[in-house]
Amino acid sequence: MSARLEVSYQRAGAFAWMAGLLRDLGTDPADVSRGLDIDLDAVTADSRLVFADCLTLLERAAELTGCAHFGLLLGARYPWRAHGLIHDLASHAPTLRQAMLDFVTWQLGYCSGAVVYLLPMGDDVAFGYGIYGGNSPGSRQLYQVCVAIGCAMIRELSNGEVAPAEIQFAYDKPADIAPYRQILHATPRFNQLQSCLVLSAATLGVPRPAANPVERARLIATMDSSFDAGPGATSRKLRHLLRPQLLGEDASMPAAASVMGIAPRTLRRRLLAEGLTFEAVRDDVRFAVARELLEMTRLPVGDVSAALAFASHSAFDQAFRRWSGTSPSAWRRQFLPGNFS
Repeated sequence: MSARLEVSYQRAGAFAWMAGLLRDLGTDPADVSRGLDIDLDAVTADSRLVFADCLTLLERAAELTGCAHFGLLLGARYPWRAHGLIHDLASHAPTLRQAMLDFVTWQLGYCSGAVVYLLPMGDDVAFGYGIYGGNSPGSRQLYQVCVAIGCAMIRELSNGEVAPAEIQFAYDKPADIAPYRQILHATPRFNQLQSCLVLSAATLGVPRPAANPVERARLIATMDSSFDAGPGATSRKLRHLLRPQLLGEDASMPAAASVMGIAPRTLRRRLLAEGLTFEAVRDDVRFAVARELLEMTRLPVGDVSAALAFASHSAFDQAFRRWSGTSPSAWRRQFLPGNFS
């Protein structure tokens, strides 16, 4: 792969509640954070953590506690109000749809290693979360955290009137799904193309009487000045929107430029200034999504190819060999038992 991937960071958020949960489960937080130069007792919601370290913490926590649904417990423990300025802004949105769009728009300022998105699905909408770098230890746990937080967020913003029509996870069905039913109040579907909450589009337009437009304008001005774009801003924003677009209808440069509010030639020029091309960034994100679906689900390779909008299975196979040096089926066999080609 030719695009340069910078170190990604994550606002700690739910990780500020990790030390307490670990102790409740009989595990010393120091054992989980050993070697990472992180004192979990000192982490606050506004702390900044290396994204890869977050995944390592979650993987170790699940292993040392023996709790395969540790991420669900952590996400359920996190109070949505602790999401800072994004919580405050969404709380003053005029509708649930706008509140979710606020979350999607501004989450990039909180995390550069993954994306939160809204994706149309016929008469429904997917409120999803996707990691840029593909599957890695801790990914399943992080998806659990985010889905649990998403459920709490929807519940609070709708005053309990809206619930997901469906909950999906882009990984294999676990041996025990009882904790999922208990914590999420639903039975999720596994082996899906994305980890998301599926919501009826009709429920998103319900007015929110508590919205204050004056306070909302003040918060937007505050956030505009707080979330500095910084170096590499164009490629970060591009990855942010390509992750869901790859599972949608159009992941072309004109479509991406349109969403970003700039001309395609401007997008290409700004990427070149960062030493990148549109095609290289898209391939990085495409490869990440492909790896995730191959490693974490049992979807047929043909379905993975179709989900990533390849013209044919053979085109996907050729691209994957170029990216990885091996075929999609051979890659999958490293992670899943049996033959699921």
